[in-house]
Amino acid sequence: MRKSLLIGLLSFVAAAQPPKITYQTPNTFYLGENITPLEPVNSGGIVEQARIVTTFAGAGIPGSADGQGALASFNLPTVVTIGNGILYVVDRSNNKIRKITEDGNVSTFAGTGAFGSADGAGNAATFFYPDGAVADSQGNLFVSDQSNHKIRKITPDGIVTTFAGSGSIGPVDGQGAEASFYYPAGMAIDNADNLYIADYGNNKIRKITAAGLVTTFAGTGAAGAANAPALAATFNGPTGVAVDADGNVFVADYYNHMIRKIALSGDVSTIAGSGIEGFADGTAAESQFDHPAIVTV
Repeated sequence: MRKSLLIGLLSFVAAAQPPKITYQTPNTFYLGENITPLEPVNSGGIVEQARIVTTFAGAGIPGSADGQGALASFNLPTVVTIGNGILYVVDRSNNKIRKITEDGNVSTFAGTGAFGSADGAGNAATFFYPDGAVADSQGNLFVSDQSNHKIRKITPDGIVTTFAGSGSIGPVDGQGAEASFYYPAGMAIDNADNLYIADYGNNKIRKITAAGLVTTFAGTGAAGAANAPALAATFNGPTGVAVDADGNVFVADYYNHMIRKIALSGDVSTIAGSGIEGFADGTAAESQFDHPAIVTV
């Protein structure tokens, strides 16, 4: 099967956060706000034709109203992901996780809207600028609760718990709440339900097993662009992460203006981006990106 690597580029003010993209076969893409441009590129290097874009939900003005399609409102939605056939939206500035059914009905799945880190059932839980999300094979939703420096878990019936992270800033590996993060951002999941986290502030890619064990998958923690075996490689503000069916991990390396690959062997390489900020097309070494924030396969 032909693979497509999708790279989203965006420009945003310092206070804004990178939006994310989710792909649903055969050819439907769900986008957060402010992605410009979106270029589907197939494995042969051909830029495919853009598809017809419609508004599925949202009035286009900031708000938190539930409702059908355009009657609903969001406030800086940053990521969409699919679990058990349901579209989940990380509604960042509303501190909520929203749910959209196939017919476009929007409801609040979790979060009161207040800032906080309370676990609980559905609307009793609180978040602090949630950023990334991904669903596992059982329909559980995992959310990178960025300003709480935690990874939260939401069961299909809406029970929110803290899956990993003490809430303190740091790079500590360990089981569940023993571990620490520093503004965790994009998330991905492999066939064994292992999570991969772009740990933005720590300049690392972290891995969390289905049992909740957090380890450093790649990155020394220093800011840099060194290609090397995983734990000797460096990143600079990684924000997006994706994993393919073979277990290769791809990283949108934000401040390096590069797309990096972590192979099954553990070796980190740069697969696109010269490191110079820009928008030039070309070979891997010639191409340019302007703060790439998302990547998906």
